[in-house]
Amino acid sequence: MQYVNKKCSALHIEKPFILAWEAFYRMSSELSGQVQEGAEGRLFEAAKALSQYLSILLAVEYDIDAIDRIAKARRLEDFAEGVYNALRRRENLVQKIEDALRSDKVTDEEKDALSKALGAIKRFSSFEADTLVEQLRSGNGARLKLVASYIGIRALAFTSTEHRVREVFDRMRGGR
Repeated sequence: MQYVNKKCSALHIEKPFILAWEAFYRMSSELSGQVQEGAEGRLFEAAKALSQYLSILLAVEYDIDAIDRIAKARRLEDFAEGVYNALRRRENLVQKIEDALRSDKVTDEEKDALSKALGAIKRFSSFEADTLVEQLRSGNGARLKLVASYIGIRALAFTSTEHRVREVFDRMRGGR
C-alpha cells in the first residue's frame, strides 16, 4: 500500500483519489480472498485478467489514457470501446516484450518477469472479453461503474512483475 501511495504522489494524484483507491483496494483484497462462484466470480476474474493486461501496457508504454478510458466508462459502449482500443495494441506490446527478452542487456530475473508479463498478455482471451460484456450488459450502471473502477485500480497497483517490467523498459528508453 505504501508503494502505491508513493506512486500516486509521484504521479501527482490528489489525496481524495488516494483515499478512494485505498477503499477500493481493501474491497478488492476482500474479493480476492473469497471463493467466488458463478457469474459474479467469472466477472471479477475477467476484470482481474484485463487489469493485469492494462498494468503491463502501462509498464511498457506508460499509456495511462488506456486505463482511464476503461476506468471512467459509465456506459457499456464506452467500456467496450476502451477495451477494444487497449487490446488493439496487444501485438505491438507482445513484440516489444519479445524484443526485450532477446536483449543481452536484460538479466535472468528481468527475463523471468518479462516472460510472466508475456504470459499474462496472451492469457487474456475472448472468453474474458465476452464475460465482461455479457455480465455488465445484464447489470445496472452502478455495477459497470464498480467493475470499471475496479479494473482501473488494479491496473494502477503494480505487482512485483509489472514493477520489474517497468524498470526494464525505463532503462531501455534511457531512463532510470
